[in-house]
Amino acid sequence: MRKEVLAAVVIAVVVVSAVSVFGLVSAFTPSSPSGAVTQGSVYQVVDSNLTLGGQAAGVPCTGLDLGSCPTNATLTDVELISYGGVPYYLYSETLPNGGGTIAGGSAPTSVYTVWFTNSSVYCVSPAHPLTSTLVQNPTCPTVPYAPVTIDVPVATASTENATLGLMLGLSLHAGPGGSVNVTVDDYNVLGTGNNLTAANRWPIPGVEMFLWSGADTCGVPGNMPAGYAIFQGNYSLASLNGVQPLTTYAFPLLECPYEAPATYYAFYPHSYAAQSNPFSNIAGTALYNVTVDTACRWTPENGCIWSLVAPQSGYWTGSGTQASAGSAVDGGDCPTTVSAPQPTLNCPLLFNPFPPGTYTVLAGDEWGQAVVLHFTVSSG
Repeated sequence: MRKEVLAAVVIAVVVVSAVSVFGLVSAFTPSSPSGAVTQGSVYQVVDSNLTLGGQAAGVPCTGLDLGSCPTNATLTDVELISYGGVPYYLYSETLPNGGGTIAGGSAPTSVYTVWFTNSSVYCVSPAHPLTSTLVQNPTCPTVPYAPVTIDVPVATASTENATLGLMLGLSLHAGPGGSVNVTVDDYNVLGTGNNLTAANRWPIPGVEMFLWSGADTCGVPGNMPAGYAIFQGNYSLASLNGVQPLTTYAFPLLECPYEAPATYYAFYPHSYAAQSNPFSNIAGTALYNVTVDTACRWTPENGCIWSLVAPQSGYWTGSGTQASAGSAVDGGDCPTTVSAPQPTLNCPLLFNPFPPGTYTVLAGDEWGQAVVLHFTVSSG
């Protein structure tokens, strides 16, 4: 399936004038919660009907990439909650399902609930086709908090092709909140420039290397020569044929201008940097930093830059066919059930935290180099 990404859509967030300002503390022990707390509840309500001003009040707008956001924002009807002992603000906003308008009237809307801190969005529910795919906000928890531990038995691996003069590296390390950071890079081991013709020999035919290569998406190039994929299960490199990776990024399905593949990568001596003609139908060259990780986003001007993209803590399922998620969003095949044993694209777009078990991370490049590492997830 062709996965292509829409450029950011401007959506206005309505704010109300301030009465008083609250700030989120880094840690707290609630002594007398105002909301009812029952055993097994998803979260604990600490305070309600707050008015929030200052930097924190602008987070739901800026963190969701909703366009031009006011610098002196004010939010009312904000709740302060505790989830796993961590405080979050909770705020609900009515937004268009997919941005823009429809012929003859306004776009259909839904109420979206945001959990956020003083500086960033933690989750959004239900999944919004733009704010959850361009910025990759997970959907909010629906089950009681359980601590998640990520274990990485072996943190680094690499393989080197002496004929190419190129080394492919993969590293993993556990991040906060049950997440894992993945870093993949191609490195020129030669002390001279290394001009490599693009080969398009990815390690496993038919498996796209999320999130930077193979997708041929608007703004995210199929031209990045290295990438990775995450598989649920304990696999060796030889046993991955025929296994489908998890969908770690959901994409709006929209038509984009054609981008022809790059034809070469001219690596600098002893460097991860390579110069390439980015698109053979466009004159000029681009400088790629051939290092991809879960805390950066690719841009044609700057390569891989730090962004709002979070470490991997789960995967997406579902499509955008339901009203609350727009009309065309691919989050991977829906889970199978006894009554529906074949995957479909008619279940709600949803972010699923990694369930307990072993996972395989495959790193690869278009010259056929490949290496795998593993991590395990435990809960409770």
